[in-house]
Amino acid sequence: MTMTVYLFFNHEHNVLLCKVHQCAVSSKFIYRHFLLEHDLDLKVRQEVMNYTSQFATVEASELTYSKDRVTPVPYLSIVNAFQCQYEGCDKVLGTLTIIKSHCRFDHNWKVKDGEK
Repeated sequence: MTMTVYLFFNHEHNVLLCKVHQCAVSSKFIYRHFLLEHDLDLKVRQEVMNYTSQFATVEASELTYSKDRVTPVPYLSIVNAFQCQYEGCDKVLGTLTIIKSHCRFDHNWKVKDGEK
């Protein structure tokens, strides 16, 4: 069985994408993703691990963000997100709670400061 039915390696960003769920999957969590999210037997999950071991992937924390408009990435769904508004920070995160947490820890932001 070819693993390209399930996975796509994006060479531009060095990430593995799950075609079924249209999301990036960390190399650290490939086995877990295919165990919990796909109805595959052990042999197929092992084939997935063998297939993915050939790729040098980056983790989410290593990705770079652009304020410029980007073209859609094949097999990756487009989601609304929140971009940090602090000068010089290009972080884009998926939920309001997570972006607020980022601002608190990385920029010493407090709720009383209001939204930037």
